[in-house]
Amino acid sequence: MKQIIPSKARIILVPVLSLVIFFVKDTIGFLSIALFVLLVMTLSNAFLAGIKHILMILIFIALQIIISDYCNVSLAAPLATVFYVLARFCLMGMLGKMISRTMSVSELIRDLKEMKLPETVVLSISIMLRFFPSVRDEFKLIKDCMKIRGIDTSAVGLISHPIRSIEYILVPVLMRSSKISDELTMAGTVRGLRK
Repeated sequence: MKQIIPSKARIILVPVLSLVIFFVKDTIGFLSIALFVLLVMTLSNAFLAGIKHILMILIFIALQIIISDYCNVSLAAPLATVFYVLARFCLMGMLGKMISRTMSVSELIRDLKEMKLPETVVLSISIMLRFFPSVRDEFKLIKDCMKIRGIDTSAVGLISHPIRSIEYILVPVLMRSSKISDELTMAGTVRGLRK
């Protein structure tokens, strides 16, 4: 199915809206931007990925409003701030999902080169885009290993034992990510990232 919005326009939208969303203070303006991104994703054949992010954004905003308006606890302000920031980062993730679901890495690199971006920027972005799937695969492997060892990998199990979750998940993911990033750095050096 042919996409209505050109790929270069989608690429330009990502950094522009990523900056704008942190300057929009009111909830209605923020939701307007989120709905605009959903419209762009719908026109780019990625509606389902967009609707999942919209639901998460609505949950974070609802939690922020409930905590800031109805809680008198001393932790209310920091928690509301956390949900405020999470909603913004969720929208940034939605922008990233728009690019990843509607363009291949080779199309993105081609368009970035046509936009006359420096080669080091294009190469850095291509390496970064290849890094995230590797980390996701490593995370799946770690979860499978935890299941084999009889460790609860559900969201409830991870939240109810945060220290154990850090020990069993975060530490191995960080160690593997470090190794993968070293390998990608070497690959980037071979391709001429440092000149």
